[in-house]
Amino acid sequence: WNSIGSLFYFGCQWLTTILVVRLSSSYEAAGTLSLAMAIANLFTPFALYRMRTFQVTDVNDEFCTGEYMGFRIETSSIALAACIIYSVFTCPGNTVLPITCFLILKFVEQIIDVMHGLDQKNGYLEYAGKSLLIRGFLTVGCFSGSLIIAHNLSVAFLSMALVSLAFAFIYDVPKASQFDSLAPIFSKRVFAALFKTCFPIVIASILSGAVMTIPKQLIGSILGQDYLGIYSSIASPVAVVQLGASYLYSPLLGVFAESFQNGDTKSFSNLFRKLSAMILITGLIGSVTLRGLAPIYLGLLFGNSIIQFSYLIIPMVLCTLVTAYYQFISDVLLATREYRWNSVAGVVAFIISIPLSYALIGSFGMNGVSFTGIASYAISALLSIVAMSKQMSRRVSA
Repeated sequence: WNSIGSLFYFGCQWLTTILVVRLSSSYEAAGTLSLAMAIANLFTPFALYRMRTFQVTDVNDEFCTGEYMGFRIETSSIALAACIIYSVFTCPGNTVLPITCFLILKFVEQIIDVMHGLDQKNGYLEYAGKSLLIRGFLTVGCFSGSLIIAHNLSVAFLSMALVSLAFAFIYDVPKASQFDSLAPIFSKRVFAALFKTCFPIVIASILSGAVMTIPKQLIGSILGQDYLGIYSSIASPVAVVQLGASYLYSPLLGVFAESFQNGDTKSFSNLFRKLSAMILITGLIGSVTLRGLAPIYLGLLFGNSIIQFSYLIIPMVLCTLVTAYYQFISDVLLATREYRWNSVAGVVAFIISIPLSYALIGSFGMNGVSFTGIASYAISALLSIVAMSKQMSRRVSA
């Protein structure tokens, strides 16, 4: 349920980028939506603050759900205010209102995410999946209807936020409140503790996420913006491989935490090996499928002129696979509360990507972006595995 719901919700978000072109009289609305999504990418890491992984692996109940809810509201509010101010000073004036409305939609999503974390922690992740599935239908319907009737992006985003919030009160709140109180608790002690604990992880996550930003910017400056557009267009459908891999392991992060807490290193290791194999299989299936269908779906989505660049697919899929595996190990390290090496691995990935970007793009053109990601994330993943192995050895010795 969670995998189906998450993939469907992701597909609905992608569909809005198509609908905004089809239902608008010009490309201005599409540009505003793209800008709003870019600003949201700045908002999301600080709003989420890597708390979902921390929450679902909190097997000792260090914090209650109300405290997690209060902390999420605080981080999301700070991120929302900061991004609105950033938009006012850096974006065209006519885009500030729709960007703000889009960020409000994201704010609502982050609050619902805390409820889904509670569902997952108690073994009822199907509640989250069904919520995502239905909200996908509702938000796309509101988006389309608003553009057809009002021809206004701000109205469209607000309608999506309101329908998501209404559905959350109808469905998500009753389901999640079975397990714990959702009433937010605002505590200076809790805020300070979670902020201090997760801050290095968040910074490392942002840096590791920027690994692909540097080579993409270099494509634009070295090869031209047209090539950046080609690479980004082809890469967007490939992201499904990474999502598929994350849906394999995310529901099991709590199991990793419990096994580690109980000193059951055998179960921990077996589960790690099985999931590693499943992520690899997912990547191989994705490689074969996307490579075979690349000329068809690229032609349908973007026109025949882009088919000549289908050779970019395999390196992209491999990059996505290595990225997903690195994120898997990173989340497992968080489940075992190994914060230091989790942070170090993220920083290392970013530092490595800088010289590699210049060298590999100069040698391999657009494929250099994918090769940079593969090398940077592979080295950091290896570093994380070594750190996790040492951690498990200490656990056995203890």
